[in-house]
Amino acid sequence: MRLMKLHVTLLLFCLCQVLPAQQPPLSIDSLKLQWAHHTNDTLRLKSLKSLSQAFRSENIDSALLYAHSMLDLAEEKSNLYYTADACDVLSNIYESAGSLQKSIDLTVRAKEISQQMNDQLGVIYFATNLGSLYMKMGRYFEALQHFDEVKMMGEQIKRPDRVAAALNNMGAVFHYLGDDQTALDYFIKSYELRKINNLTEKLAYSLNNIGAVYSKYGNYTEALAYHKKALETATDQSDKYSFLVALINLGLDYDFLNQADSSLVYYQKALDEALRQEDETSRAHVLERMGAVYEKQHQTQKAKALLLEALEISEATGNKYDLAAFSNSLGMMYMAENRLSKALPLLTRALNLATEINAGKVVIDAYKSLSQYYYLTSNPTQAYVYQQLYEKAKDSAYLAETNLKIANLKNQFELNQKLDELELKNLELDSEKKTSHGRLTALYISGIAAVMLLILLIYIALLYRKIRYQNHLIGESEKKVNELLVQEKELNKVKSQMISTVNHEFRTPMAIISSNTQLLRDYFEEMDSSMRTDTLRYISGGVDNLLTMLKNFEMLDSKTILEFKPIAVDLNQLFQKLVNELHTLPEYRSRIVLINLLNQQKVIVDPQLITHIVRNLLINALKFSGNKAVELKVEQTPENKIVLHVFDRGIGMSDEDVRRVFEHFHRGANAQAIKGTGVGMSVVKRCVELHSGTIEIKSELKLGTTIGVFLPFGEVNE
Repeated sequence: MRLMKLHVTLLLFCLCQVLPAQQPPLSIDSLKLQWAHHTNDTLRLKSLKSLSQAFRSENIDSALLYAHSMLDLAEEKSNLYYTADACDVLSNIYESAGSLQKSIDLTVRAKEISQQMNDQLGVIYFATNLGSLYMKMGRYFEALQHFDEVKMMGEQIKRPDRVAAALNNMGAVFHYLGDDQTALDYFIKSYELRKINNLTEKLAYSLNNIGAVYSKYGNYTEALAYHKKALETATDQSDKYSFLVALINLGLDYDFLNQADSSLVYYQKALDEALRQEDETSRAHVLERMGAVYEKQHQTQKAKALLLEALEISEATGNKYDLAAFSNSLGMMYMAENRLSKALPLLTRALNLATEINAGKVVIDAYKSLSQYYYLTSNPTQAYVYQQLYEKAKDSAYLAETNLKIANLKNQFELNQKLDELELKNLELDSEKKTSHGRLTALYISGIAAVMLLILLIYIALLYRKIRYQNHLIGESEKKVNELLVQEKELNKVKSQMISTVNHEFRTPMAIISSNTQLLRDYFEEMDSSMRTDTLRYISGGVDNLLTMLKNFEMLDSKTILEFKPIAVDLNQLFQKLVNELHTLPEYRSRIVLINLLNQQKVIVDPQLITHIVRNLLINALKFSGNKAVELKVEQTPENKIVLHVFDRGIGMSDEDVRRVFEHFHRGANAQAIKGTGVGMSVVKRCVELHSGTIEIKSELKLGTTIGVFLPFGEVNE
């Protein structure tokens, strides 16, 4: 069992929220009667909320039923407050069930309702929840944006407690990104803001976070000092949660310092405190950590007993992440004892659970454990398979994290630059406004004093008119500055989307090239000619995919030179060649039906443009048709036009997606799970226009899509 510093990190990120006042508890039957028969709609809504919360830990289906009933009733009565509250209840249920995207959608709706009601504290609450959810999904830049929004709103409404909470949460994001220095800066700012404003309630919480960063640095002496201070502060403030966290962190610090006795003393105190607080998740974590200490002392039986108890608690609470992590650790212990028959079910369960909840770190650990298991059971083939999966997942996680850090830092830097420029312009406009306001005041005073002088009145009137005009110009300038700010935000959003798209789409062909290159390097001599040929073909296919994507991105640029160059072309050969090329790819083999109804073999067209059009249309049709066949029908009209029809029976498109299909990077709402860049149809449109042609699209959801392209051609004089 390894030391898991991850728990230090998990203890950092607990968002500050204001809990509603608790109502006196009622029985389930009383709540049901109140919901069904009471005439007061508010009491009925509260009853549904209480029913949902009562069933949440026992029967999630019943909890969802009552929460949806609460939402329906609130919408029926046009009660915005309880509509937002119902969305929040549903969001919490879906979050605990692992459906984070549903939780996000409901929280976004609740936030919009709070904005509609001008409920600033509600907006802050839901923006904080959104940041937490995006953080759980690993979408750290979006989390930062929401926490920064909370910080700015807290400053506007003069709520230092909300600002301090936002600073702490931003520090947690940078901590997850591995930028511990920035994280430490934010945690210290949060702590100092709480001290300055005498916000004693969360002081221990901030001290715990600062100590956790020092612990990650390996500066355990500094970490101990902060965690001991957190323990004292939590005791003074009767902050039970921070008190428990401080005990666990002190146990971790002494564990890392290899002072097992002191570590176990604090872990035992944390265990007792978790029991008093009925915090089963923390109790499971403490038991697992105590087991790690005993295992380091080679007291395997004690370690295993504690880990089994932690696993039972996670079973009862339904915490899938802990179940996966603890199952993997227990499986490794059984492997160390050579009890392989007990190890395999635990390791398999760990992998399945981690895959289900997308817990990347545990998935990587499970791959490594299974590789070791199959090596011990003399199954080198399976051991090699899991070792390759482990290496690939580890490399992908590192690459994704690195790319995300670079993209986030770059976007944050550019955004800060633009905001600084706009802030400077706003200051200049404020200065001009103050100057104009002073002139206007002087004008009124002069007018009153010189009311009897006609000439002076005329002068004042003219001066007043000039000032009004200047104010108008200032207002126009301010409007332009605001428009520039909106444009910069939109540009930043497009940049982030493009970085995410390129990172996602390039990763698969690069992984194919990397893995097959390594196979050639390590096993070239053991391969027969057929295996070498297949491996080289996979590498070549990966390179072709990269080149195709790069070409498509290049063609999106309006500055890219792409001309119409017609020549005499044998269209029969051209279309057959395109179909044959796609059939060489395993996923597209034998799925294209070519129907050639052309009357003339040779015509004058631009073969390069036609190749781009046909290849992109066929690849799109194949990707969105599952394993179904795709039809390419080619014919000509008496008006000397080539007609290309591509038919598929795939997932189809909505009317909205058909209208937006030619936008750069647009992807249909039903196509998010299918790989793609969203640029293919933009390339098709540009090529059709360069060929002076037209394009038509007909599509129905779940029934398929038909795309028709009409291209003029010239006849060959022989």
